[in-house]
Amino acid sequence: MHENGNSLAPKIKLPTIEIPKFRGQITEFKHFYDTSSNLIINNQALDDVQKFHYLLSSITNEAHQLIQNLPVTQQNFHVAWNLLCDRYNNECLKQQLM
Repeated sequence: MHENGNSLAPKIKLPTIEIPKFRGQITEFKHFYDTSSNLIINNQALDDVQKFHYLLSSITNEAHQLIQNLPVTQQNFHVAWNLLCDRYNNECLKQQLM
């Protein structure tokens, strides 16, 4: 073992993780939110314009219509993400669907 605890085992090349397409189904939002948060939203290697482009490319239908008219800017990334979260991470709507 190395000093940092890593073993000397060969590195395994894992398949690329695809960001799920979110179509606006409230029941699918948790999966989309968790995956997007970990791969895009909290990724400090990406600036907010890059995050916005990834976000736009991973949503379709009603979800895309919600943010499609926002110009792709640093500031609007946060506006877009918050709009999606407010709309689809809504406990009242989830209760109505159950």
